[in-house]
Amino acid sequence: MFTEPVRGEVDSRPTAAPQGPPIDGTPSAFPDSIDQMQGKLQSEIADLQKQCKSLDERISRTKGTIHGLATMFGDGSLNEDAAKFLKPGAMRRRGLTRACRTTLKTLTRPCDAKELAGLIAQTDPTLLRHHKNSTASVTTILNRLAKAGMVRVIATGFGRSRWEWIDDVRSESR
Repeated sequence: MFTEPVRGEVDSRPTAAPQGPPIDGTPSAFPDSIDQMQGKLQSEIADLQKQCKSLDERISRTKGTIHGLATMFGDGSLNEDAAKFLKPGAMRRRGLTRACRTTLKTLTRPCDAKELAGLIAQTDPTLLRHHKNSTASVTTILNRLAKAGMVRVIATGFGRSRWEWIDDVRSESR
């Protein structure tokens, strides 16, 4: 049994061996065990990162399924627990491109993006509700349709354009 040394006395208890490499430069097993430990930890980190990536993919697929169900059956079909997994605004209505195509097909004259956005808003007011700038959204879609060769761009000057559905595409799509 050891007793605490009294002040002024020298502690004669045995001490633990010093940690770390020897001072005299002779090799020891200590650096090897660090390398082994480091290798094991790096391997464990790599495994955990793979698991994390796999879980992220599964979560994304599951959220996509929830979103798809809500799209098919309506927002009201989700209970509160399922709805909390979706990002706010994730339940946006789809179909703005389709609405742009349909509206352009029915027009007999070219129109600009602002006019087209107004016509779409009259047809389905909820379609553009979540767009900060509905004209910009419609312009983006019209430019994409022009690249695809579905609509013709008519420059009117002053940096404005008008779009019209190409008749060849109109007759093919009917």
